[in-house]
Amino acid sequence: MKKKAHYSAIHLQRCNKSNYRASVGLSVVSILDPRLRGINEEEDERVRIYEAHHALLQAVACWPENVTLLLNVVSKPNIAYPLRGKIEITLFLSVTACEKHLAMAEVLSRHTVLIALLNNHLPAVEFKSILDLNELAGRLTPFKSGSAVSIERRRERLSVAIPTPGQDGQPIGFLTSLTTPQKGPAMDLDSLEIPYMFPWTPATRDFSEIVEALLWHPAPFWLNVRVRPISVSAATVKGLTEALRKCEEFLLHRQGEKTVLEIQARALRLAIAERLQQLGEHVLRGGVFLCSPVDLDEAIISTVADTISARPRETDSEIVFKGGYQTRSIPPEAVSDPGFFSEEEPFTASEIVCALRIPHPQKSSCPGLPIKRFRTVLAQPARDADYNKETAILGMSVHRGYEQPVLVSADDRMRHMCILGQTGTGKSTLLQHLIIQDIRAGRGLCLLDPHGELVEAVLNRYPKERKDDLVLIDFVDRDFYIPMNFLKWRTSEERDFIIDELYATVDRLYNLVQTGGPMFEQYFRGMLRLLMGD
Repeated sequence: MKKKAHYSAIHLQRCNKSNYRASVGLSVVSILDPRLRGINEEEDERVRIYEAHHALLQAVACWPENVTLLLNVVSKPNIAYPLRGKIEITLFLSVTACEKHLAMAEVLSRHTVLIALLNNHLPAVEFKSILDLNELAGRLTPFKSGSAVSIERRRERLSVAIPTPGQDGQPIGFLTSLTTPQKGPAMDLDSLEIPYMFPWTPATRDFSEIVEALLWHPAPFWLNVRVRPISVSAATVKGLTEALRKCEEFLLHRQGEKTVLEIQARALRLAIAERLQQLGEHVLRGGVFLCSPVDLDEAIISTVADTISARPRETDSEIVFKGGYQTRSIPPEAVSDPGFFSEEEPFTASEIVCALRIPHPQKSSCPGLPIKRFRTVLAQPARDADYNKETAILGMSVHRGYEQPVLVSADDRMRHMCILGQTGTGKSTLLQHLIIQDIRAGRGLCLLDPHGELVEAVLNRYPKERKDDLVLIDFVDRDFYIPMNFLKWRTSEERDFIIDELYATVDRLYNLVQTGGPMFEQYFRGMLRLLMGD
């Protein structure tokens, strides 16, 4: 018999000569049906889900820099029946330390905290710890990548002083020269070029909306998102401060003019100031990678990236320096290394949450995702006094990975039990479970089974130590027949009782008020009295 594991499996590997990395995994078992989540407005639900993930990442950002959180979303297509494919979602927690035992101890400790955070922030998603080491290793590296790309934030070098040239090479707009500023000394136009990174903004689409497109593709896809808490470097702050100074310098020279460049400079100054303020909080280092065993199609890359960060909207009445993305190819083997990050610039929680999100379908039908169409509640914890030889276990209540036995006392069972349910929902299995418990506890019982399937299931699990207490009555077995005379009686009261019960049985079957009548009842009773004697 295979020994059952009670603790999460730990994948241990050597990072370098001095550090070890320990990883544990949590698989997404189910996602609650949107009809059971109390959705009123679809847009409000998406905002609420975004805020819940944002709060989760803000909490993770408080951890030390040796902790890494990874999200794997892997498509497993079914070529014959595409919509029967599956989307496998796993959340990993990795910790690096100089000693094996230190890494293992810390990852288990953080794992417990992570479960509490997930249950608090994402109540609609049910997670389960991965207990099997082979399963954990297979989910960490689901397949050997043939190609991989990194989805990153868009970067450009912006000039606050020179307009964009048109087709004829002449500047567009009313401002054609800045060589003669209004105030102060002459300006160095080249020094006003600013390297700028466009922060991600939440997309209006949930990842579940592109699941069907991924399942129709014959090759699997692997979306890997990873974050690690870091501290903001002095070089990053210095670069933003210098960019802010350039914007201020330009606006000082162009004071009083309402030009397109001035509007652009003011918007850029505001975006840089906002970025500096956000970096004053907890930040993370992040990476988003898309892999496949085959060459990645550009349309698939664009589809996945559009669910991460929204493109800048052309209808905006003001200049917005947010949104968009860029991609670049990376070595496929780099994705399997949890310590690999393609971007040095830190992410705020509001940015990386655009990528690290558990799918929350807005529709009840979403192929590939494990949608749970029923709610669960935590059963009342059993007390030690409730466990005795007369108590039976009805089953296990499983709520968000926490198992609690559901008990029923002998007094409650003797007040009658009624088990209702459709065919195949487990009525016979529940009875079999209770019967085996009674037999092993030394209690006696009688099982009447008109079909025989439940009797066979009980006999297959019958304890050998009680074989002498077993009496099996099988009317079909001609070698061991059991004589039964339903008309046998000892007293006149028993004879009249048997006649009444037989008539009541026939009446229930044929409704003798319509098919019989008073004369039939008189003949029926008289015939039985004559047959049974006095």
